[in-house]
Amino acid sequence: MFSNGSWPQTCYYPERIAQRIKASVIDSDKELPVGFKAPMLDEDPSVLTNPDLKTAIVMLFTELELFDTYFTHHKDATPTNPTMGALNYSEWVVFHNKHFHHHFKQFGLV
Repeated sequence: MFSNGSWPQTCYYPERIAQRIKASVIDSDKELPVGFKAPMLDEDPSVLTNPDLKTAIVMLFTELELFDTYFTHHKDATPTNPTMGALNYSEWVVFHNKHFHHHFKQFGLV
């Protein structure tokens, strides 16, 4: 996960564009845009990293625990988001919440 320091990223956009995206995502009440294509993802979104949904859910919770642990030990860390650049803990929390809501909505769970 990018936000817990286990998969370091670089920002794919120039600073001025990354800051504009960050302001739109982190500093606003807007939802994440539908159809946004993250620049670091494979072309085929059907490629699965986990063998089944149960394993994926366990991995998600593991990654979120690692996220909290990482920031417990690295309070001033700012892991790089590929589209928004460096984010601190509270900015990552905002992004995670919007990102999860985006996908929950996408699959009719909210």
